[in-house]
Amino acid sequence: MNKTWLFTTLTLALVAAAPAHAISAKYREQLERSGCTQMTDGITCDIHKTKAENAAAQHADSGFGPWVGTWYVYTEYGDKIDEITVTAKTVKTHGHLVEAAKAS
Repeated sequence: MNKTWLFTTLTLALVAAAPAHAISAKYREQLERSGCTQMTDGITCDIHKTKAENAAAQHADSGFGPWVGTWYVYTEYGDKIDEITVTAKTVKTHGHLVEAAKAS
């Protein structure tokens, strides 16, 4: 029993001490150079570009694109209380142009 326990303990210690390399050195360098993370790679970030190129691309893409359209606001009882219209450059609510808004 002591030999089995000792063998198990040593095996677990060796496994725990062994380094785990989840990504290759080349991929790590690409992530560092591009300013990307594994989570943003391929979604909002391109590992083949520099940090500056990725920042410029994100700034150019940050518009109302995904929100363009007419949106309706209803109460919990189904009564329409507002209509929000989003275009590429403007936002209107209650038919009036929204000059500036601050998200909190």
